[in-house]
Amino acid sequence: MLIFHRVIFSNTWRPPCSLLSIIRRLRCQFSFSNCVSKCYIDEECNDFLPWLEHKAGVEISSLLSIGKSANGRSLVARHLINPGDCLLKVPYNVQLAPDDLPRGINSLLGDYVGNVAKVALLILYEQNLGKKSEWDPYITRLPRPEDMHNTVNFIDNM
Repeated sequence: MLIFHRVIFSNTWRPPCSLLSIIRRLRCQFSFSNCVSKCYIDEECNDFLPWLEHKAGVEISSLLSIGKSANGRSLVARHLINPGDCLLKVPYNVQLAPDDLPRGINSLLGDYVGNVAKVALLILYEQNLGKKSEWDPYITRLPRPEDMHNTVNFIDNM
């Protein structure tokens, strides 16, 4: 099982590698696979990828699952990913955007509210709709404050 952290597309030519650099890469791959063994499939999210596939209208690779690791929820590959494999396409129509905010709310905001704040309001609006929201499978899987590892939510008891 491999954790899919990021994909880098490059068409740059690389010079031949020395034996030392190959050994370093092997060490990195070995330590990476040790980290991966601590990741497990998140059974609570089994319905998310099929929902996204239906909403997007595109096929999502059967190699992918959603897992949990020390870093939180992760997109994981259950089998080896070959170069050139298409794992996931996310069209614009399945991305939350400031333009998706209901007109009644958007008209109250004026030009002074930025796009990030508008998307945050949209998420809160959709969250308030609960099961009635078409985005419920996504919204309910967003991290809760207690799941986030940062100091933004730090409470000073003094």
